[in-house]
Amino acid sequence: MKDFYQLTFSDLGIICFVVRAPIEKLNWLTNEESVSWVFRIYRRKRIDWLSSRIAAKAAAIKWLEINYKLELLPKLINIFNADSGMPHLKWPLDIRTPNLSISHKNDIGVASVSGTNIFHGCDIEFIKERQPGFSTYFLSSYEKELWFKNEVKVNNEIVEKKCIETMLWSAKESIIKAILSTETSMGNINMVHIFLKPIKQDYNNLPQFSFSYKNFQGIGKWVFIKDYVVTLSLLD
Repeated sequence: MKDFYQLTFSDLGIICFVVRAPIEKLNWLTNEESVSWVFRIYRRKRIDWLSSRIAAKAAAIKWLEINYKLELLPKLINIFNADSGMPHLKWPLDIRTPNLSISHKNDIGVASVSGTNIFHGCDIEFIKERQPGFSTYFLSSYEKELWFKNEVKVNNEIVEKKCIETMLWSAKESIIKAILSTETSMGNINMVHIFLKPIKQDYNNLPQFSFSYKNFQGIGKWVFIKDYVVTLSLLD
């Protein structure tokens, strides 16, 4: 896959980048982030960490360009995690930073940003066969009936079970992030329900879904890049 993808979610007010960061992008890091990179020398998922931060900076730069016609060097944008674990942006501007969500898998980072009135989450997953009973862990009986006993099509092609499981797992991961951006905690993942309808193709040919959790509702989109699915969810 390419090193950089910009995914278009302009109708949702969200900017998203998918990045496989080359080492040359280390010059995008702040001094604080560079120290974190050095301490990660023997850690797993080191490139995941770098890729997700490069994706976040790329999304933030594009957000500034679109909304304020401003340019900012990536080295001046710091990505950090709050005590809650939620990612945040910090920059030397008198402009409130956008909401941020990040994810990573197999050296690929995904990041999405939005205005502070839009609560969203993103996720990336590798499409693969899952262990027997995997869907029982995170899907309700209603969802298994809905998704596995109906033909689900993407780009007019029937989707295999392994792909459906990955799509739904990724969707729930992104939904949890969206909810936790406005709530301090939430219940069991089985309480998040993803609906087959209205599932449709929008003008960018991105499959859509809707979801609910307690008094929350929202919509989301899936994007397929090679053997990966990227999911974006936002609250109504």
